[in-house]
Amino acid sequence: MIPADFEILFRTHFRSAVLISQMIVSSKEVAEDIVQEVFIRMLDKPIGELKAPAQFLYASVRNASIDYVRTHSIRKFEHIQNLDIPDHHSLDVSSEEIEYANNLRKLVNAIDRLPKQAQSVVKMICFKKYSYADAAHELGVSVSTIKTHMYRTFKFLREHLALLFVGILTLLR
Repeated sequence: MIPADFEILFRTHFRSAVLISQMIVSSKEVAEDIVQEVFIRMLDKPIGELKAPAQFLYASVRNASIDYVRTHSIRKFEHIQNLDIPDHHSLDVSSEEIEYANNLRKLVNAIDRLPKQAQSVVKMICFKKYSYADAAHELGVSVSTIKTHMYRTFKFLREHLALLFVGILTLLR
């Protein structure tokens, strides 16, 4: 049986942990596998014994993601080395990193509330770094339609995320 505090940790932090891993390994599927493996390893440790379970989780995910990149020689390794990631063996995760992960989780939740077409557009433009023209071609719509979706999406996010939006928008551009 899975302890209740572990289940709460999983439900609260799984998506943001996947986002952190995905930023390092550049694959959602691999990131999900890494996070699942970290959670499975954490089942061996009583969460009550950990001072800061969320910090331990994020540090473990970050380190497992870096290990994955190193062992699989992903072409983005040089890019990873330039990321501002603390020492590989460090288990200290700053409050800023946890806040960043929580803000990403809020952003993803807000994006999930958008209509499906708008979700596709914002993910292509902001996360996959498509140009407006490439996104329009991929979706079979005009560039004007893409611009309209982005305008409406940013308006929606501004209304629903207020201060969080300003910080994350600068990260996405």
